[in-house]
Amino acid sequence: MRLIPTSLALLTLWCVSPALCSDSVEDLTGNAPQDLESNLYLETETEHRPNGTSIHIPQETAGERLDWFIGRLRTFVHGKDFDVRGFDWHSDRLRGQLFEVYGRVILADVHHRDIWYQYLYAKEMFQTMLDASEIIKFYGHVNTLPHGLINIVAHLNVQLMTLFTLQGHPDVTRHKYSDIVLDLMSSLDHWISMFERVANVPIPVQVAFQNQASHAKSVLRVFQKWV
Repeated sequence: MRLIPTSLALLTLWCVSPALCSDSVEDLTGNAPQDLESNLYLETETEHRPNGTSIHIPQETAGERLDWFIGRLRTFVHGKDFDVRGFDWHSDRLRGQLFEVYGRVILADVHHRDIWYQYLYAKEMFQTMLDASEIIKFYGHVNTLPHGLINIVAHLNVQLMTLFTLQGHPDVTRHKYSDIVLDLMSSLDHWISMFERVANVPIPVQVAFQNQASHAKSVLRVFQKWV
């Protein structure tokens, strides 16, 4: 299956950061398991939650595992709200699961571009959530307008990742897709305007906001093509 033009644009978006385009995810996931291939054929896996319950994870294909992983990430997003605490609790395990997914992808058909593309989307979503988590934790307890705007846009970036299908394409079948995109674009422009009107904002705070706003703009430009 050939990628549609929007897919190519998204591949460019996913590859804005060199870390996201590397041939491996060791820079993202930390130390990789030494015996990766043997870990890929475990029949089952169990994920433990803070409340003592667990999730049973059956052996799956690369595509099925990607669907599961992306769905798992989305459990930390509730509309405009990002469950930072819950994500942080599971972030190390999610990092390991992303590496395990990568192993399945590279063992799959090398010509299966849809699977690789979906992996890039999963990787970008995880990285976006990691970045937003750090930003929100760092600036979330400072009661100023610039810091508040940083947190708002960080939450927006996570929300935007859920407006794609599990395969990483804009979810144009979503109810009122165009209205949602136009509303988010208007909101982002408003927040940028508010931030720019604040005087004497420290340089690090400016950079943090600009990074978050630039990322949101890039994603919204992709969505806008379908409005």
